[in-house]
Amino acid sequence: MFGLTRNSRRVALALAFCAGLSALPATAQPGPGGDRIIHAIAAFKAQLNLDPTSQQPLWDAAVAAGKAERDAAKQRRQTVKQVASEELAKPTPNLSNIATAADHVQDVDTAAHHQVRAQWLALYATFTPDQIAVVKAGIEKRMARMESFRERMHKRFGNH
Repeated sequence: MFGLTRNSRRVALALAFCAGLSALPATAQPGPGGDRIIHAIAAFKAQLNLDPTSQQPLWDAAVAAGKAERDAAKQRRQTVKQVASEELAKPTPNLSNIATAADHVQDVDTAAHHQVRAQWLALYATFTPDQIAVVKAGIEKRMARMESFRERMHKRFGNH
């Protein structure tokens, strides 16, 4: 491997592995389907005309939960980076410890994401037919825009 010593190769591989692991919690978030639900509801707040006594408190709670969870997830990713740094400071890093920390963070992130999404869905359950129509139209518009983008990319780059 380009004239590197055996130990240099090990360190390079460990660093590459850890870099991948540190990015994992950020990229391994639950798929965009759940996020689309949240974004579709949030994007049309002005058009939803929320009831100030029953729906607005649910809205505020869901927004606050989302912000708190993003902050907590960021802190959890820092924990993985810290574990990776500590292990790489050792003469023989234990990559299993790093993987375990990353897996734990991913599991906690997924569970927390589900809780936040449940709050948004609880708000959605209170919507009137008119409010549901606004959200439905927004989701359909976004899906059409994404499909159009996918088709343009397919034409531009083909089946690579």
